Amino acid sequence: MHRWFGRMARAVLPLVLICVATPSAAMQNTHAYVTNTGDGTVSVIDMRTNSVTATIAVGGVPYSAAVTPDGMKIYVANATENTVFVIDATTNIVTATVAVGRFPAALVVSPDGTKVYVANANASTMSVIDVATDAVTATLPVGYLPLAIAVSPDGSRLYTVDVGYEDINYVSVIDTASMAIVATIPVPVNASDISVGPFGARAYVTSYGSDRTSVIDTSTNTVIDSFASGLGTAYVATSRIGFPLYVSDLDEDAVSVINPVTRRVITKIATGSAPGELTVARATGRIYVANYGSDDVTVIHPITHAVMATIPTGKRPIYIATQPL
Repeated sequence: MHRWFGRMARAVLPLVLICVATPSAAMQNTHAYVTNTGDGTVSVIDMRTNSVTATIAVGGVPYSAAVTPDGMKIYVANATENTVFVIDATTNIVTATVAVGRFPAALVVSPDGTKVYVANANASTMSVIDVATDAVTATLPVGYLPLAIAVSPDGSRLYTVDVGYEDINYVSVIDTASMAIVATIPVPVNASDISVGPFGARAYVTSYGSDRTSVIDTSTNTVIDSFASGLGTAYVATSRIGFPLYVSDLDEDAVSVINPVTRRVITKIATGSAPGELTVARATGRIYVANYGSDDVTVIHPITHAVMATIPTGKRPIYIATQPL
């Protein structure tokens, strides 16, 4: 009976993931956006056909990207030119270029779709962009060399991964009402990415230097555990219901599927070379992985964990973004 229940749970949970309703007010954007650091472009992937339908020239080194909750705008951090590009999702045209701090390495859109938070790594600051006007409304100090950023599902907290220390890295916790740092959480060195679970209770921080992912209790702002997945632990994403987790193991050319309760590897999926950022599509639950070393994107089925497609992109894809959960 217990074995039967376990099999059913593994089958039903991904189905729940797929069937969670999306906000009726939001346009269903069926595209994924891949930043290609090697040729200054953004590849637009139609997730229904798993094909590139457009390539947007933006110049510089496009790094992080984010889609607004309504699916109408894409924001792309241009790391070498200290700007953020704004792309109209209906036309694939750059409609604005917003000046921010030095080396914008990561950005995230607030859950209500009103703000974009940009982590400026070399300035150790965060720029706040008003989505309505595409203008910077504030620039605030954060931790030293922030290379990754995430927001809680209710929008009340921001988390930056600050990697400018030799012996230890930190996650800074920022209250979005006061825009003040309310906690700093030590994590292992060479921290590379952060993802907050869909209910906000846990945050997960990957550390390439230790090949481990730290588990943060967001109610106490403490690391309560860590787990290993593979070699070159690089990026992490959570499914729409928080089970399972997905971790890209850059040095193994694979994605590990993790049980967040037992913190053990369920299975490992071969990808392209040097898998980087990965994301979960909100409508289908499919996992999209940007492969920096092979210039393509791997598409993974959420139930069978089989590779559904390999999609060629521009040169050196580093980040992939879809409409948020």
